[in-house]
Amino acid sequence: MKVKALIEEALREMGVDGTLVELEVPRQKQHGDLSTPVAMSLARVLKKPPREIAETIAKKLMQTGIFEKVDVAGPGFVNLFYSKDFLFNELKALLSEPAGCLRKDIGQGKRVQVEFVSANPTGPLHLGHGRGAAVGAALSNLLERANYDVEREFYINDAGRQVHLLGESIYARLMELKGKDYPFPEDGYRGEYIIELAKRFLSVYGETIAERPFEEVKETFIEFGIQEMLKEIRDDLRDFGVEFDRWQSEKALYREGLVKNCLSELRQKDLLYEKDGALWFRAEAFGDEKDRVVIKSDGSYTYFASDIAYHWYKIQRGFDRLINIWGADHHGY
Repeated sequence: MKVKALIEEALREMGVDGTLVELEVPRQKQHGDLSTPVAMSLARVLKKPPREIAETIAKKLMQTGIFEKVDVAGPGFVNLFYSKDFLFNELKALLSEPAGCLRKDIGQGKRVQVEFVSANPTGPLHLGHGRGAAVGAALSNLLERANYDVEREFYINDAGRQVHLLGESIYARLMELKGKDYPFPEDGYRGEYIIELAKRFLSVYGETIAERPFEEVKETFIEFGIQEMLKEIRDDLRDFGVEFDRWQSEKALYREGLVKNCLSELRQKDLLYEKDGALWFRAEAFGDEKDRVVIKSDGSYTYFASDIAYHWYKIQRGFDRLINIWGADHHGY
């Protein structure tokens, strides 16, 4: 049994439950292997001096047989000294069965989804994405070690204005390469990688498509840009030692009717309403500062709509716990 659990059990016998038990390793060896100040936080609850409470805790812990001695020091610190027999037995267990000794079955096979990185496929990964990748991968590995059934997921924002700008940026750079005038989109992507993507596009599709207006060929440019950037993202993450079990497309949520189904369920629960020609979600009822638009007055969906549907879909897939690791570009809702 863990030391913290032993102290909590001792406190329950004293009529105290739910108290936060802090343990620390003393700086000086003479103060024990572990120490806790918990007695000092219970003086008001038990209406007793902290040292008297600490003495009671010490007596109960000595009865467990794993401590050589338990001292009370200062205003009420409880200092714990492990017995040699206990340490030898723990060492024997570690040597005989290292995996079982160090790995506890905390998860018991429960399903956990960890969504991380989820960088927009509109540019290369940067250092911030690397941080998210490291944290997400490490957490996933730890959860697996604790016997959780972990699924690592990358959410692809391949719908909406951002990917439209990616496609148009590639088209504009291609026009420049061909010596033709085309206004670069005001909020377009101006990195050198866009020029490289334009060159790759030409090598794949040839000269003919460059003669056509953007509105006629935009889907080809958008899809090309998304797939090329996703390939780079996958390669960079793989080189970093990070792999994903699933890559979930935002566009697929619309194509498969998941956004529509989710909003239909929310409507049935009276969580959506119409105002000013738009469809709103009652976000304020859940602690948000204001309600949020899910469908604009022009009939287009907001990113918030697909975000709600995505998490609704996660729940439909039967996970016991959902973990999101957000980056600096995942602000807002």
